[in-house]
Amino acid sequence: MQRWGTIVGSIFRDSTYGKLLRAPFDANAGPNEAHLSSGDSGGAVFVFNNSTNRWEFAGVNLAVDSPFSISAAGSNPFNAAMFDTTGLFVKSDQGNWITAPNPSAFYASEIAARRGFIESIVMRLVSVVFRKTHGKAGTFDINVPQTPRPSIECRSSRTANDYTVVFKFASNVSIQGASVTSGAGSVSNLTMSGNQVFVNLTGASNAQTLVITLASGNDGINTRNDRFAPWEIGSFPKRSWNGIGCGVDEEPAG
Repeated sequence: MQRWGTIVGSIFRDSTYGKLLRAPFDANAGPNEAHLSSGDSGGAVFVFNNSTNRWEFAGVNLAVDSPFSISAAGSNPFNAAMFDTTGLFVKSDQGNWITAPNPSAFYASEIAARRGFIESIVMRLVSVVFRKTHGKAGTFDINVPQTPRPSIECRSSRTANDYTVVFKFASNVSIQGASVTSGAGSVSNLTMSGNQVFVNLTGASNAQTLVITLASGNDGINTRNDRFAPWEIGSFPKRSWNGIGCGVDEEPAG
């Protein structure tokens, strides 16, 4: 990364590119306000999500207001990052020279507006659950939120510390292998059915954090390796099944 900066932007509708993020160079974003320069195309734009308290990928640098000219006829054009464009002209999408926006701005392709296309070509993980069978009561899942913080499987296993993790993708997939790449435990079996991948673990001891890696995933378009989780085997005392999903892997007696 050669440089970085902050911006205050808004959604801009372009006749050619559709929805874009527009960031004017207007001294509104503090002392680190940024503009684009030569070679910045393709760089990432992140926005801060107050609800999740994290930075999220929002756009890809695309273009800037330019070239400029001091003439309405466009003579002697030049490129620049302009805070004050008073008296300048810029070339429009139609090829005409018009009064330049003041101040100038840069534009980034908006990721959200292109989500459908991106998800159509990217092998997307939809959900992950811990799955256990509680005797005659049936099979129950605990959802694993896709967050950096480890999720907790709070149910203990009565048999060799065995657990099942189910990965669900947006489309049918094939996986060449699965392994525990951090923590104690190993993969005893790997199966697939359509868009679901079932990973059976054994020897996954209590009170630790595990990371599972799926190797060479393929959905017919993309191939990728992914480290999923981390997730925790919860450090909880064994107790009878409580009907919610935390406890030993059995029904209560009687």
